[in-house]
Amino acid sequence: MPAKRIIDVRSSRPVPTLTGTKTMSLTDWYQIPDFFAQRDTEKRYQKAIKNHLSGPFLPTWAIVHAVALPDGSVFKLDGHTRTLGWQQGTIALPPNGEVTVHIHRANSMEAARVLADSIDSAQSSKGATDKVYGLYRELGVHLQTPFLRSGGITSAWKLLTGAPPTLKSLIPLVPALQIIDQISPRQRHFRTGILAAAIASAFTHGPYVQPFWSAYNQIADPKIGPGVRKITPYQALAQQIHLIFLVRMRGAAIEPLIANFAYAMVLLDLEGKKYPALKQNATVDQVILDFEKMPPMPSVLGD
Repeated sequence: MPAKRIIDVRSSRPVPTLTGTKTMSLTDWYQIPDFFAQRDTEKRYQKAIKNHLSGPFLPTWAIVHAVALPDGSVFKLDGHTRTLGWQQGTIALPPNGEVTVHIHRANSMEAARVLADSIDSAQSSKGATDKVYGLYRELGVHLQTPFLRSGGITSAWKLLTGAPPTLKSLIPLVPALQIIDQISPRQRHFRTGILAAAIASAFTHGPYVQPFWSAYNQIADPKIGPGVRKITPYQALAQQIHLIFLVRMRGAAIEPLIANFAYAMVLLDLEGKKYPALKQNATVDQVILDFEKMPPMPSVLGD
């Protein structure tokens, strides 16, 4: 066993919310010990090499996280399974033999454990994201929007189809993705339900929906002046979503309702109609009632 190596992170280039990022050789990365609370790497490894870590190398595999403690010790927060596979020659190596390490600082081991848990939770959908990236590459699909290009559509996809992305389900939706990609959607505006509705509407109505989504994408402030009773459907969508955002409402129950409402607003816009503005004292309960009145989106796969 090699001696534990302390990595000096003081020279790391500072980036927002992190201590720093360092490009590190695989040899150096191997030397960093695993975090104590890491789950069963061997068990994860046996499953991963048959699923999301099989096949050719993907760029997302070379992005890892570490934590630095006050005593100077550094531990891996993720990438344990990839590291084991690289060392055993069963997982495709980064072509340049390097990884990009995002280094976080923690004031105590307890703080490091909380950070490790949060990263582990965020990584739970990583396999599906990698799969989408691979499907794009296989089909020769080139998208410009970062969160679409990286495969960050898995939750919306599951809402649309009821299943993780597959080559069969991706092929008919590529034109719809390209239509939405052309408006350069902002990720903060396109939460799961909104993105699902955008893809569905582009699938059913083609480029005719671009003006709606482009206008919605550009709204900076959804507030409407007093006395305004009717507003454009994209303003109505922005109003309702803003109120949902303020109360931090998310989850499997709300996103389908948001998707149905958003899709209904697209249809209303295509008909040249308007929608009642929210009253200034509107509550989230009233918004939910509005959502529940809307019919479900059509199935994009026709089944």
